[in-house]
Amino acid sequence: MEGCREEHEQRVLEWIGDHFYLDQIEVRDYPLFPCGKWMTDRNGETMIVFWDMLDDRISYVVEN
Repeated sequence: MEGCREEHEQRVLEWIGDHFYLDQIEVRDYPLFPCGKWMTDRNGETMIVFWDMLDDRISYVVEN
């Protein structure tokens, strides 16, 4: 199974841009997930968005 491909990372970044105001979140790489991005909002709430290689789609995990 291959790792993060550039096209998948681009799709993850586009999904984040389509669903969030980029000036209101911080986005960092999160290499524990394929194409993973760790997002933190102004309230300190976090979310991980990544490329799900098994289902071939974008997925996310909301941290509580």
